[in-house]
Amino acid sequence: MSRLSKIHIVILIAVFLVHRIQAADDSEMDKMKMRDLSFSLMRHRITSAEETEKAQVNDDAVYLKAQMRCLSARMRERLNYVPLGSLRLDELSRVPAPGDSEERQIYVMEFNAYQYEYCEALRFRISNALGIATDTRPLVGRKTVQSVKKYSQKLAPLMKRRIHQCI
Repeated sequence: MSRLSKIHIVILIAVFLVHRIQAADDSEMDKMKMRDLSFSLMRHRITSAEETEKAQVNDDAVYLKAQMRCLSARMRERLNYVPLGSLRLDELSRVPAPGDSEERQIYVMEFNAYQYEYCEALRFRISNALGIATDTRPLVGRKTVQSVKKYSQKLAPLMKRRIHQCI
């Protein structure tokens, strides 16, 4: 083998190794990012769970009427919500694959659990506004009742999908 071909082989090996090392570092950075995002979503989920507990007993008519007025915006927000610096929405809503890292699977699980808790709080606000939880008349007008029923029908499949992806 000539000296020039040996140098070429050494260069190829060096380039290959540098590429592999960078790929391993990127993978570790991605895992660390997923862990940080998971922790952040876990805190948000706990906050949402506390909001759910408050929503269960909240029967303040003024507050509930205000919540029902912005219900459609909140539903759109939930359907399109993606945390900052996160995976894309289509990646978050796909079923975990066997090749996914443990950190990614945990992150997707936390994302879906957070979404579920948020929707659960919305569900309690809806039932309180409609008077379902308290067996009273609705706290909102007839037109709002129809609108709220429409959005609550959209909320049920969303919650079902989130809970299935969370498990």
